[in-house]
Amino acid sequence: MTRKVVAPIAIISLVLLALVEAPAAFATPQVVSASCRPSAAYGRYWHNYQIRVRSPNDRDIQSMQAIFIDQNNQTIRSNGNLAAEFSESHRLWNIFANLEPKGYRYYLVYTKADGSRVVDDNAGQLYELAPQCRDYLYGESKIAITQIVRNPYDESLIFEVLVKNLAYQKNVRLHISIDDWHSERVFDLQYSLSDTRRAANSAEPESEERFVENWNLAIAEQELLSEPVQFYISYEVNQNVYYDNNAGENYRLPTER
Repeated sequence: MTRKVVAPIAIISLVLLALVEAPAAFATPQVVSASCRPSAAYGRYWHNYQIRVRSPNDRDIQSMQAIFIDQNNQTIRSNGNLAAEFSESHRLWNIFANLEPKGYRYYLVYTKADGSRVVDDNAGQLYELAPQCRDYLYGESKIAITQIVRNPYDESLIFEVLVKNLAYQKNVRLHISIDDWHSERVFDLQYSLSDTRRAANSAEPESEERFVENWNLAIAEQELLSEPVQFYISYEVNQNVYYDNNAGENYRLPTER
């Protein structure tokens, strides 16, 4: 079953990742992605945030910290961890935080080798987390793209999707077009993980929707970035089809410059 949606296209805001930028030399740390996942258990609901930061590999940056600020100006601090080191180009840092959904913004503090600190507050505007963290499975929604990230090791793009577990037999697919839906390519996502947490809007403890599943797909980046790319996700289950198509506007990936 195909679905061609040609409404005005919206640039995907799930990930801040610079998909077409090579890891060239740079002078200051850069936020390369900010994403989150919803979680729910025992009546509590929260967001799992992940921020990725790239710094020059001159060892001048010794540590970093994210300071999250909620709507009441209350702050929570989370330390960064060095995730990978690329000998002649850059270092990759991860910052994780599990926070209640309170509309957090954040800024970063870098500690240098000489003990001095540098504040990165996005030119005084603070960084926004809200566009990357939706209430994915509230209301009638059965499927949602949670994030798209670039694997720094093989330069593939990883699409991650969350679905409500409505039945054992199901198909989760990525639909891509590079010619404004005159044609399309369809990729099957693979089951990744079941989660025994209750879906966020399941009122009944024994509801069939109380479980969620993670599905993902990795595609070589060059397959997608040579032409303008539009895409959406479909979920076939119980003879029904559900979509995450950015509210009818489709998602778009940037093209290679």
